[in-house]
Amino acid sequence: MAGTETFGPMVVASTTAAGQGLLSETYWAYLFARMFSDGVVYGVAGRGDGVVSKHTGTLAVSLASVAMMVQGFFYDQAASTTDYTPASNTSGLTRVDRLIIEFDWVNKVATAKILQGTPGAGTPALTQSITTVWQFALCTISIPRAPPTPPATR
Repeated sequence: MAGTETFGPMVVASTTAAGQGLLSETYWAYLFARMFSDGVVYGVAGRGDGVVSKHTGTLAVSLASVAMMVQGFFYDQAASTTDYTPASNTSGLTRVDRLIIEFDWVNKVATAKILQGTPGAGTPALTQSITTVWQFALCTISIPRAPPTPPATR
């Protein structure tokens, strides 16, 4: 008999007219989010452990190849290494940025990027909504304050 059942935050039609079960993407994400912790998936062929390293003498950081599960969705960065460079800090206060993986549920895309903080305000907060955007932090980057401008000589 066809019907609906409530499972977690969504309603899933239990059968089609042909008796086939229906499972939506939302259902699978809900299920996998409860089966797997957010983080690196080890043992994926050709992927490393997502090691983040800082470039000597610059503010750039590198993200090695990585496979991750975040809120039930799989993220796969196949490139051997990808570099990310935070914007310069022109204020007189230190700024903290984060390298994150951002899952955009609306557009169904995941991207690694820099989440820029506010000078003097500490580490920026993550957006974590299962209906719009979910951000997962990989590391924090401290961006030093700009050097003071020397006074004009007379």
